Amino acid sequence: MVLKVHKFVFLAILAMALLSCQKSGPSPDVGKQAPEISAVDNLSIVTLNSYKGKVVLINLWSYTWGTCVADLPLLERDIYSLYKSRGLEILAICLSDNEDAIKSTIAPLNLTYRVIADRGGMTARAYKVTGIPMNLIVDKKGVIRYRNVGYDPSAMRSVIEKFLWVWKYRFLIVRYIY
Repeated sequence: MVLKVHKFVFLAILAMALLSCQKSGPSPDVGKQAPEISAVDNLSIVTLNSYKGKVVLINLWSYTWGTCVADLPLLERDIYSLYKSRGLEILAICLSDNEDAIKSTIAPLNLTYRVIADRGGMTARAYKVTGIPMNLIVDKKGVIRYRNVGYDPSAMRSVIEKFLWVWKYRFLIVRYIY
């Protein structure tokens, strides 16, 4: 009898979990246009549209999650230091609007890329965040080219190099072919 009750409870929890995973509305998947981001950073408005023409790595994180905080300096060392001179931008968006906590968390990290707060959770909703840290790479036309929960620097470098290289050398390739 106890086994049947446990089995029923397990199945009920599994059914609720599966139903809660259904998406409401279109998901910003790879190959689709990235949803607009609009946040305030030191009294200036930051939008994704202002980065059109650049490859942008969007890191969605939380100051309350140790893994997210540990990844921030890794992004600086493994990604940004290699590609910032070639036009890569990083937007690290904290999924909280507690600016004092965000500032005290990132101050000792000496980050040189932009860190902003997701006021009101609009970015988290627009990007249908399923886990953190979530990393997305948006190409120069605003199309999502990479989406992953967790830190995978080799996969990110591969995508970044592809889109920085393609745009830098596309005219030379066309000239060579013709």
